[in-house]
Amino acid sequence: MLENYEVRTKNGYEALFKAFLAWSVCERYHAIAKKGKSFPINFIESLFNREELTELLRNLQKIDKGQSLSEFIRINSEEFYQKEIDKYLASEDFHPLALLASLRNVFVHGHLAASVNETPSSKIIQMCNLLFNAVLDVIARDFERRVKENLR
Repeated sequence: MLENYEVRTKNGYEALFKAFLAWSVCERYHAIAKKGKSFPINFIESLFNREELTELLRNLQKIDKGQSLSEFIRINSEEFYQKEIDKYLASEDFHPLALLASLRNVFVHGHLAASVNETPSSKIIQMCNLLFNAVLDVIARDFERRVKENLR
């Protein structure tokens, strides 16, 4: 099906699909593990320690130096995500997972491709993989902690 596409394009779509799956995992994990009413972004971010969130933000900023990808995602996002991405673009404190949720929504609704707004597919791949790995690592760690607590 994708045999006529370049490898970097295929890899870009693979990374976008991983981002979609990572956010789906966040939503499902939030639904089964949450305590009280919370928003998935707040709940998942509460699983990170401050140093991890700071490193995640720093790495996102390294990848998206020209901010062409985050600008594109912002323009095509819902208002809540636009406000969070505005904070990111201004180098203010923001919810890094808002970028993942927004990236997922923009991709699923057909606005985001493997290369947009003059952003090289390699940058999209790096950003998606960074967010994918960060989210799955912290959820796995929290899940393991919950299992151990319930085995005692």
